[in-house]
Amino acid sequence: MKEKPSFPPDLDEYPSGALAYRDLEHSFLTFYQRNARLKNSLSWRMTLPIRQVTHHNRRWRARFARLRLAAQHLQALFQHTKQHGLAALWRTFREKGRAPTHIDLAYHHWRKAHPLPRLNDDEVTPRRLLVLISPEALRSPDYPVCLASLQEQRGCTVVVNPLSDPLPTQLDVYDAIIWMRTAAMLVPDYGQIACRALSDGSILFYADHDTHLSTILHERPFFKPAFSPELLGQVDYLAAGCALSPDWLAEQGRPDDSYLYEMLRHLSSSQVRHLPLCLSHLPASVSARLVPPISPAAAPSPPIMEGLKVSLVIPTAFHGTYLQTLLESLYRTTEGYREQLETIIITNKEPEQAEAALKDCLMPCRLIYYDRDFNYSAVNNEAVRQTEGAILFFLNDDIEFKDAYWLPDMLALLQRPQTGAVGSLLLYPDNTIQHAGCLIGMNGGVGHIGVGLPADTDIYHGILTAQREVSAVTGACLAIRRDIFLKAGMFDEHLPLSFNDVALCLRLRDLGYTQYVTTRSRIIHHESRSRGYDVTARKHQANREHFLYARTRYPGIREADPYYSPNLDLSSVYLGYASRSSAQQARFLRPPSPGCLILLAQRMDYDPSTQSLVDMLAQHKTEGLIRLIIAGTNETRFSRQCCAALAPAPVRIEPVQNLRNALLNAPEGALFLDLRLLEVMDGLPPDLPLIGIWVHDGRLCFTDLFGRRTLQQQSLEQSPIDLSSLILARDPLKDNMTKELDKSLARPCALKAHPHIP
Repeated sequence: MKEKPSFPPDLDEYPSGALAYRDLEHSFLTFYQRNARLKNSLSWRMTLPIRQVTHHNRRWRARFARLRLAAQHLQALFQHTKQHGLAALWRTFREKGRAPTHIDLAYHHWRKAHPLPRLNDDEVTPRRLLVLISPEALRSPDYPVCLASLQEQRGCTVVVNPLSDPLPTQLDVYDAIIWMRTAAMLVPDYGQIACRALSDGSILFYADHDTHLSTILHERPFFKPAFSPELLGQVDYLAAGCALSPDWLAEQGRPDDSYLYEMLRHLSSSQVRHLPLCLSHLPASVSARLVPPISPAAAPSPPIMEGLKVSLVIPTAFHGTYLQTLLESLYRTTEGYREQLETIIITNKEPEQAEAALKDCLMPCRLIYYDRDFNYSAVNNEAVRQTEGAILFFLNDDIEFKDAYWLPDMLALLQRPQTGAVGSLLLYPDNTIQHAGCLIGMNGGVGHIGVGLPADTDIYHGILTAQREVSAVTGACLAIRRDIFLKAGMFDEHLPLSFNDVALCLRLRDLGYTQYVTTRSRIIHHESRSRGYDVTARKHQANREHFLYARTRYPGIREADPYYSPNLDLSSVYLGYASRSSAQQARFLRPPSPGCLILLAQRMDYDPSTQSLVDMLAQHKTEGLIRLIIAGTNETRFSRQCCAALAPAPVRIEPVQNLRNALLNAPEGALFLDLRLLEVMDGLPPDLPLIGIWVHDGRLCFTDLFGRRTLQQQSLEQSPIDLSSLILARDPLKDNMTKELDKSLARPCALKAHPHIP
């Protein structure tokens, strides 16, 4: 038997949890012993041939799958050649610069598993469309295919007008104006969907797109974020076509491509509709990097805040030489701004140690001593109270500036009145990405996107390396105006180490401000070199407690990130594809049906919650369609009581393993899950509109499970919400649930755990 591995006994870092440490060590050693006993058993050795056969069977199945895919490639190439000729086939491969079988197979399989929903025949109404074709699209060799897709729009009368020609005098006779800068192919329902999206008074409508290779092969999907004017100036995510309001276009005179882009960037998010479905396909000849047209009429940037004082706040404990490296890089990269800068070093260390560390520093610094235990939020708040700078920069002492772009780029964004916090692209010392914006909802919490990718990566059409809007930025390099920082309430001192920067950004977002990340400068971040990584059990527990407080205190963490597509996986930092059911795909196209689906666990007669649930079903059965599923395999007294309460509506009894599919394929807008069935949530997409239901002291309570993972103990806040309003609402989380929970969760409260959650 192999020697037992030693469990790291870091008791000095875990003085208050020795009992929990011993339990963890016992579990680890027990698992190792059981594993070793199994591999040395007779049954394990006897079943070795079966496992080998199974392994070889999987390998051969994978080989046959590759052969089937190769046959599909050959069939697609034959169809492409038959339709467009050998010259078009050669031009496609030459422009792509690679072999014809180097296809994005992950997207190929994802697209096959997620077919595009279509409108029903009764949903198609007569429409009139005006299509503005840019000169670039007219010169494209794929323009005939684009024109054919326009003529196939269902129920639409299409009029094509080159953008270089004068516009028709009467634009109000059209339901929508489709602007196409490339020779993209539109799906047959595009015109109907665009007209429906613009019917509520919106000005701009756009959808996702991919690249068309053949009738069955597509690649390079562009799952786009919510409307981002700053990103639109860096990446042309409207290149595959968009729809404009005729009334708005009539006010623009005779526009060209660059003028339209400049005007569209001034729209607000309430005037734009985005549908996360691939409704258009770019030709293979279009470059992977979509560059927007440059507007010659763009106004020059004003002087960058001349005369305003800028305060650089740097908390430190003087570990290593990282602070000296930071100050040297500051002195080297801020030559034109030194008269405006004020560098504040705040520490809780001894004055002698601080003075010794800063005696040879070229950068003028001011020392502030903090005589209490280190708290990142409290330390920065105290430094702000003792400074007068109109612009505040919060910097970690383990970052290093490599060029002088960071300060003017961040100050330029702070000149905008709607700007809240501004962050920057941070790199590891090996020139890979450490921070390119925070993603709300990653793994049920908050994370960084693109971690570990090269700094010059062009992944996903260059979004990660483009200056853009984000939901939150890291506090390692954060800039904000002083008045906005005070208006937002400064850093939350209940979050001493982590999540304080995210909480600040969420408060700024609630106040109507936008967060940005700049990407031109090169900033090295030696992550956690000052305070260390969260590798000990005590640090893990503290970090979890801070996360529970942040999620309870700031309900914005529960919401989906608007700058991240729901088609992308929230558990992957490399922009993987999310798995979605057909019902979820259909929700993008049409609103969910009224009514609710309730999933309940079986209950015994002596359970005090039984009567409350039965009374609830009997009380609300006449107010809307209620579909009830009870977990189990056999009929019980509780299920018969529910059938009698909901009669004549049927009640189904399903095994627990089938409940996940029932939630994913539910057409209702309100989904209720008994908190005794929390294991069903494992693997569900985080944006599912799920509401937890439970009984406390005979009273029906609800909790918002929107965007959460409950693999461990959760903090829940009881919310006395009327079930009738949730049944009648088509989008209960947005219409009722979120409003009520925001009111209750906005107040400081103690964390409470539900007894049924493991």
